[in-house]
Amino acid sequence: MRKAIRETYGSISRDRIATVHGLKIEHIVRLVFVVGRCCNDTFEAMIDIENMKYKDMLKVDVVDSYQNLTRKLLHAFKWINLYCKDVTYVLKADEDVFVNIGMLLKQLNFEKPYHKGNIFGHIFDTDEHLEVKRTKTKWGVNLMEYPLDRYPPYAQGTSYTLTKNLIPKIVATSQLLPYLHIEDVFITGIVASKIHGARLVHLKGTSNWGDRKPVPCQFVDTGRIAQTTMTSRLMYATWEALQSYNDTCRATVQPNVTLNL
Repeated sequence: MRKAIRETYGSISRDRIATVHGLKIEHIVRLVFVVGRCCNDTFEAMIDIENMKYKDMLKVDVVDSYQNLTRKLLHAFKWINLYCKDVTYVLKADEDVFVNIGMLLKQLNFEKPYHKGNIFGHIFDTDEHLEVKRTKTKWGVNLMEYPLDRYPPYAQGTSYTLTKNLIPKIVATSQLLPYLHIEDVFITGIVASKIHGARLVHLKGTSNWGDRKPVPCQFVDTGRIAQTTMTSRLMYATWEALQSYNDTCRATVQPNVTLNL
């Protein structure tokens, strides 16, 4: 998946100016893969070799698991806070998400800045999505971890974008709160929005775990910003659709033919 991302939408990070499907990307974009500790020394060595080759990986000292997803992201935010002082936005995306960087930047250009910070994504604010699950599943949370019955509204975690001014606030405040492994709720809903007053902004076409199976040309036709449940093969196909839409997606219409016999 990392190879597919590097060779598709992540390749924009190597160019200062790029054009994708008619959208000119004039901002500097950088790609960082956040990786936790793995299961054995062999895999750890492979990760190190990969990073020496591409120099785009941030290795953090937590076991790479769903239960540690919040910790993993907070380590990344600490690193961003230290070494990325001049960035304007930070996009967090899962490994199976394809992002149309040009369309994302176009939408962000229309948004007014808010002094307490903005979070852009697919916003969950209905009873169905805010109810706390007490089941013994990966989404289950017990009363000690979170004593309320409902979460505050939050940005769905497959992908979301934060303004940089929220990063130091999230890093500082998270250290004072009980740990919650539901990363999108904790980061965007509780810390950024509920405590620091950040504005949650719904961007149409952002990834959502309820999305249907991706169709590359449809992704382009509908002006999607991001799509989850992507395989590496679908990433390449979607990138091809964005790069050469006319050749890839526009079917040649054959004229009607009348035969007079």
